[in-house]
Amino acid sequence: MIITWKSFLLICCLAILSVDSRKRRTAQDCNSPESHHKSISGFVGYGWDALQSKHTYPILSLNFSLCQKTGDGKYLVPHGIRAAKIESQHVQKRASEFDNLNAVLQDRQNSIAPGIDIPVLGPVSIGGSFSASFIDIKQTMTRRKTGLKSFKFIRESYELAAMDGEVPILNAFNENILEIAEAISSNLSLRADYLTQRMVMQYGTHIITKATLGAMLERLDYTKLSEENTNTTDEVGAGVKLKLGAVVPMVDEVGLELGLGRKGLDGTFGKSLNETKTHDEIRIGTFTFKEQVKNELYDFDVQEVAGLRYNVKSLSEIITRSAFPSLDAAIIEEIRENLNNAVAAYYNANTINGCMNPKATNFNFQANLEDGSCKFPAKPPLFGGFYRECSYEGGREKIDTLHEKVLLKMQQLFVKTEKKRCHHYHIHHMVTKQFSCPQGFNAILLHSYTFVHKVDSYSQTEDGDDPVIQESRYKLNTYWCQRDASSPSAFDANRMLFGGFYRIPGIDPLSDKGNSMMHSEYRCPSHFKSFHFLGDTFICISPNYRNEQAFEVELGGIYSCQSSLDDQICPSGYESKFLVAIDDCKIHNCTLINSMNIDLSPQKIKLPPYFQYDFSVPLEKKDSSFHQFITILIFISICLISLNIFDCAN
Repeated sequence: MIITWKSFLLICCLAILSVDSRKRRTAQDCNSPESHHKSISGFVGYGWDALQSKHTYPILSLNFSLCQKTGDGKYLVPHGIRAAKIESQHVQKRASEFDNLNAVLQDRQNSIAPGIDIPVLGPVSIGGSFSASFIDIKQTMTRRKTGLKSFKFIRESYELAAMDGEVPILNAFNENILEIAEAISSNLSLRADYLTQRMVMQYGTHIITKATLGAMLERLDYTKLSEENTNTTDEVGAGVKLKLGAVVPMVDEVGLELGLGRKGLDGTFGKSLNETKTHDEIRIGTFTFKEQVKNELYDFDVQEVAGLRYNVKSLSEIITRSAFPSLDAAIIEEIRENLNNAVAAYYNANTINGCMNPKATNFNFQANLEDGSCKFPAKPPLFGGFYRECSYEGGREKIDTLHEKVLLKMQQLFVKTEKKRCHHYHIHHMVTKQFSCPQGFNAILLHSYTFVHKVDSYSQTEDGDDPVIQESRYKLNTYWCQRDASSPSAFDANRMLFGGFYRIPGIDPLSDKGNSMMHSEYRCPSHFKSFHFLGDTFICISPNYRNEQAFEVELGGIYSCQSSLDDQICPSGYESKFLVAIDDCKIHNCTLINSMNIDLSPQKIKLPPYFQYDFSVPLEKKDSSFHQFITILIFISICLISLNIFDCAN
């Protein structure tokens, strides 16, 4: 079969037109009524905002022109993206523990790995500090004054990678770069800077070149902070190159202690549940989690995969001569420098230096860059509980009658009754069951209070009913138990757990109604006991049980106006808080500085551009879509003219 010049030219024209139309093919075009496949697009080739840990807009022009699928035939894959099925069926597990926000932030960054020798511009450690998930963790840890234990179950399914040179850049991104190039060529440096910063706002700081897809279940246990003061300081700063060619391992094989605590999934997390104040779950992907607790087997039935881990490159790395052949090398270099400067400006505008450890006295909730300035409170004497003694100080009876025998008899009965009443005001120590502190603790007199109890009644005499006024004086001494620093450390175990104070305004705790509430659990944490303390204030305490330690509140001490001057000073890192006043004598307790009323509002991210630019005299802007249409139209015209020439020649 002989192909004429006319036929060959026609085939070329149709081929070029078909290629152009194929560029616009979507995943829906690859499906038929008989078969429907989901696509795994939207992961690679997109911009990435490192501060907010989120995808932005597409940069690479992805399409489904070849209708290619993953090796198992489940998903459609864009042209130019290599998809590899991860054959391992092993569910990976990871357990981590954190006691400060900086450590949590660094761990969250392990899902992003910059490419080989790609400079990370700006403070590396603030990456992800404006992400929704980190802000939620940050608020919960601070509000509840907890540490964090993370347990992850991960099933990796696919690995996607953009093939260099196979995928063109989208026209929208191209136009932005060409506009910057035009501003540079026209010596309009401010315009170029503004346009570059605007690109960072739109596309983010990086481009995603590789992604690992799958499903993950993460359990977050917010646990009681350990007593040790630790402070993690990140030493990676601006201008440091991270040589992370391979993806940073997101999960390590670790041996979890299984089968402890509650049944089912909670049993997997065993030990930590005893110390857990609250917990949460993060689910990535759509899946059903399967477990066999008895055999310690775990699996995922994954319905839809999601991104678990990404490799990224700086935006400037994709600005090359091959991608933009119409631009000079010098212009290319200036554009790259502008992009790097714009990303650095974005980082710097959102960097807040400060202490990120909630246990520190100068903790800064808004900070996202640990500066090593944390100052930790002094370790206060351990709290050993309290007790209260009541003593009857005597009474007085006034009666308008001449019957002395009757008066004497009533006085004897009155004294006997009132001495019994004093027992209502006694509070024994919760553990010793006596008016004494546990071994290794000293009794400190906090407050001594004398009050008068009056009873009005009548006495029958020959002359009728005479009014009787009975007055009883009681002395209440309240002691709190403070750790004796000179005694062996083994006695630390005798400490009590403090669960906080609360007030019941309008209730007289020394009345019969008040006494009935003394041993209730009103407003106390679980398993803590409530006792009347002073005035209308109640205290929550518990023996030193491990299960209750998660609900313990830091107490730096208690003092009153009757305490010695040395005892009226809170330990370093603690501040005095007014508790209650009795007859103008004020009682205070010592609480951790910044432990109350912290503003948990997240810092708002400052997006570029960071200056205004006057576009009143805009440069001429070429519409590439229109030019593309004109180019195709001209080419078709040439084809038709050529065909006519061949017809004439024949």
